[in-house]
Amino acid sequence: MKKFNRLKISTWAVVFVAASVVVLGLMVIPGILPMRMEKAALDREADRLEAMIEEQRILHPLYAGIKKKLNQKSGLETVIEKAGRYEGPLHIDNAPELLGSMAGSAGLVEARFTPVPESVTRVSGRLLVEGGLKGAHRSFREFLLNLSSYENFNHLELLEIQSKDQGREYTIRVWMSIG
Repeated sequence: MKKFNRLKISTWAVVFVAASVVVLGLMVIPGILPMRMEKAALDREADRLEAMIEEQRILHPLYAGIKKKLNQKSGLETVIEKAGRYEGPLHIDNAPELLGSMAGSAGLVEARFTPVPESVTRVSGRLLVEGGLKGAHRSFREFLLNLSSYENFNHLELLEIQSKDQGREYTIRVWMSIG
């Protein structure tokens, strides 16, 4: 204390400075340090959010393209939607005309069908129809989609595809429900 007296500082002033340091320490520990840690956590969160925003900015065009493709109708859906509805009972007499109109609406150039009367039995209620078609592959695909959506279609027994100089020729054998 004698040193302090040489500086002419009173004991009371030294006690006041010591108390001020303690109070300042008590303010720093519970007040400033948690705020500093919270600021560091907020900075990390801001960096994480900025990275997410950058990721979204990069991925958004890809997402928009995928969503656009999902909203577009596929070729199959388009063909099935515009497929003609063929109603009414199917008989031996009208089966060739019906299949011919399906082929014509699909865009096939040539279509010929003949029923096989021996295939009809009272028990099965089915008719075998044989036919030949000419045209583009896409048109034949559309014809098959129309045929498969027809309610009296049972199954396709035979399908032959031949490539010729004039285009492709298709031979089919189809079972249909009659009645």
